[in-house]
Order: sequence, then C-alpha cells, then structure tokens
Amino acid sequence: KHVSFASISPEMYQRTMTVNGFSKSHAMTGLRLGYMAAPQQLAKAVTTIQSQLTSCAGSISQAAGLAALRDVKESEMDANVQIMREKRDFVIAALQTMPNVNLEVSPMGAFYVLPDVSAY
Repeated sequence: KHVSFASISPEMYQRTMTVNGFSKSHAMTGLRLGYMAAPQQLAKAVTTIQSQLTSCAGSISQAAGLAALRDVKESEMDANVQIMREKRDFVIAALQTMPNVNLEVSPMGAFYVLPDVSAY
C-alpha cells in the first residue's frame, strides 16, 4: 500500500515535495502538465527557480487538466488502472514463456517492463 512520505511525521512533511503529472494518472501524455505540492517555503523556492527556466503550461493543457480533476470519476480511474494491470500481466506472462528472457523484477507501480535479453 502506498504511503506518502509527507504523512509520516510533521518533520517529514516540512521536507517533502510531491511532484506529479497528468501523463500517468490521467493518460494525458504529450500535454506536459504537472504540479507540485509542498510546504510554502519549499514551494516559493521552487517557483523562483522554475520561473527562470520555463513559462507556464499552455491554456489547452491547463483546461484539460482541470477537466480531468473535475470530471473524471474515481471509478473511471480504477477501471483504467485495472486495464493497465491486465496489459502488464499479459506482457509478463508472454515474456515468461520466451527462452533466455529473464524478468528479474516485475513492475508493481507502473507498466514498464524491463526484461533481460542479454542472451541474444
């Protein structure tokens, strides 16, 4: 079960930045939309640096992210997770039948599969 570092203790909360994006959570790849949650002191420091490196996300990406947060039901998110889990399991099962292909670690939190094909 996932446990956020920030929830461990008040001290840890003060040292934790959570950075995420909509690519994985809402299958919105290509829109380059992300966010950060952090205590105000850390957020201000990051804002200062970020403002010198990039501008802001495009208005279309922002509107899409807002719609995803407002309109996508948790049940839809759960269904998408289940679909991705089934796809991951299919790939793992197929790799396990291939000679000289090893999968040392099965993915648990993502759909990336990194098989060892060095025998070939």
